Amino acid sequence: MSSKISGFYPELEEFLSVPGRTLLVKGSPGAGKTTLALNLLEYLCARSKGDGGVDSYPKGVYFSTRVPEESLEKQFPWVSFSELYIEDLRLSSIENFLNEVLKKIRVNSPVIVLDSWDAYAKEMDERDRLKTEKTIVSIATVSKSRVIFVSEETRQTTLDYLVDGVVELSAESVDSRLFRAGYLRKLRGLNIRFHVRPYTLVGAMIRGFDVYEEPDYTYVRRIEVLPDFDGKYSFGSHTLDEKLGGLPYGATMTIEYTPDVPITAVAGLSQPMIVNFVLMGRSVVIVPLPGVSPEIIAKWLLNVVGEEAFTQHMAIYHDGEITSTNFKEIFFNLDDDMDDSAEEFNQLTAKLRKSSVDGRVLFVRSLSVIENKHFDELNRLAALVSRRISSAQNLFDAQFYFVESNSPLKPKVVSMSQRHLKLSVRNGVVLAYGEKPYTPLHVLEYVNRDPLSPQITEVA
Repeated sequence: MSSKISGFYPELEEFLSVPGRTLLVKGSPGAGKTTLALNLLEYLCARSKGDGGVDSYPKGVYFSTRVPEESLEKQFPWVSFSELYIEDLRLSSIENFLNEVLKKIRVNSPVIVLDSWDAYAKEMDERDRLKTEKTIVSIATVSKSRVIFVSEETRQTTLDYLVDGVVELSAESVDSRLFRAGYLRKLRGLNIRFHVRPYTLVGAMIRGFDVYEEPDYTYVRRIEVLPDFDGKYSFGSHTLDEKLGGLPYGATMTIEYTPDVPITAVAGLSQPMIVNFVLMGRSVVIVPLPGVSPEIIAKWLLNVVGEEAFTQHMAIYHDGEITSTNFKEIFFNLDDDMDDSAEEFNQLTAKLRKSSVDGRVLFVRSLSVIENKHFDELNRLAALVSRRISSAQNLFDAQFYFVESNSPLKPKVVSMSQRHLKLSVRNGVVLAYGEKPYTPLHVLEYVNRDPLSPQITEVA
């Protein structure tokens, strides 16, 4: 059994630690109400087997008015149903239903789930419904039972005002893709840090996503070198390879981002691949994102890949002064990257191909930086980008372009790119989803804030 509520809302753990609390879980069909209710049931039963220092709970009780026990067992294999009391009341009269519920509450059960409450509440007139709900809430308080009402009524009812807490689950749409968000409407007696929390139901469990945390670039580790596979370059991360499928030889990947996306989230998708390329003996060219110091990038990469690989295989462009006196040979003026017929550009490219183990190079370029510097030459920039995408295809290089969603060059770059990934922010989390190929929504996070461990989890 889980020892916590799968990271959905930490406040719910504190809320339910108080005997006698009542909670309403509401939302449209398929939003995950039953999943959350079973997570709560598991959590409370797990506490009864814990250190015994706070409470000692008997079995939880799950009243089902919609689904038989065998269907629940198939849909939620992680639930220890042998330790729960499942009451199938799909065919019961309203009188029998209420008698069973009140009987279980009076024997001081730890938590009782009524799924769904409105299946019977809708059979009562408003006066009887209010009286019944008041009775259940009052007896729960006196007997110190926790009662969870599950309802598909998204409008406010009398029950919203009677219970101690209300959680509403919502299935919404972002760019024509499913997005799930939980709303803590109230938890009596508690301060709520974040009222809205995106979540996923992957694995038939509910898991909430934390507000995006920046990776910690003081954290340095060597990564496992991941080889090419099936005519594709690895992204340098098992997770990214699994979700994105690797980058085909010669392909360009455009990462489009809205202005509110943290720069570390944008850059983070290329960082494992940069490190993987260098450790494999291949070369990398970087035009950093706006506001990102080339010297900070260089310092971090030096610590990760080591001095020999760093000096042999790296080139970082800058648009300003470089104050560091170390490794100046890897820094180049941005203007030199703007003309692929210039001698400086061709000499550098030739040098990097010669030092690369197979002559292949990874180019990681921020289009925003280039646009900002040459905003009056957009036609020339479009032609340059077009040539470089074609060149990457011909030479089997790999290429990233970072482009803001409002960029005038975005349509041109996206149309020529073999891969297109979008990043945006919703309720404090960073969303990632593919247009080429099409993918569902994912949430981007970093495992232990490690810059080389991006994780994308599907919102399903």
